[in-house]
Amino acid sequence: MPLLTVNLGNPTGSADIATDTRIEIVAGTPPSSPEFPCPILTLCDAPALTKVCVPGGPFFINPTVWCTDPVAPKTWSVVKNLYRPHP
Repeated sequence: MPLLTVNLGNPTGSADIATDTRIEIVAGTPPSSPEFPCPILTLCDAPALTKVCVPGGPFFINPTVWCTDPVAPKTWSVVKNLYRPHP
């Protein structure tokens, strides 16, 4: 089950995503609830649907420098191909 889905678009209409595109998960300003002044995750524990704080933080798409624990290149290539136009 996915934790998050992000749809990226390029305002120029190009299918390419810029190198080092930074996306950051942050708390809302103002927060959606004063009880949770943080990024929140809602658990699928119906009927309660418990909200919990998560740390958030940045991640990069198409990085120029890979971290020390990257996604396997073959796996990442498959994911990137999902977002390229196919004939």
